[in-house]
Amino acid sequence: MISNRSRLYENCPPAAPGFYSLRLVDHFFIEPLHTRFDLTITGAWRSINTQANLTYADGTPVPADQKAKGTSQHCYGEATDVSGADDVLRRAWLFALKELRPWQAILYMTLKPEGPVWIATSMHLSIPSVVETVESKRLLNIGGKYRWWRGDFPDEHLRRT
Repeated sequence: MISNRSRLYENCPPAAPGFYSLRLVDHFFIEPLHTRFDLTITGAWRSINTQANLTYADGTPVPADQKAKGTSQHCYGEATDVSGADDVLRRAWLFALKELRPWQAILYMTLKPEGPVWIATSMHLSIPSVVETVESKRLLNIGGKYRWWRGDFPDEHLRRT
């Protein structure tokens, strides 16, 4: 269950074109995930200024190479980010790839603090973009580095490189 569905529309003016796109995100991703998985929406619509000044939860700036090249789909209301427990995110990720067919699907993974185990921390899903240069992708972001999804999660004992 997604307990904070209203977060999807947070800060997006109802008259903005992105509001309609968020309704599509809600219909194609949030509703099907809501009925199957315990997830939390961590972000959706962002202004261009917010996107340019993104920070991590601890307040440190997100490096430029970790942000969307050009304008993020979040600025068009075409994407959402969700978080949840590692096992739930992995199952939701696989469900989304197989059943929901997102334009972009990125699963973010980080090292577990107490050991060399990779855990899923959040997931990005998007609909096709109005921006022609935005490519369809299936990626894992492992410790800040992107790799194409090839059907497997990182080795549980993979060390930081």
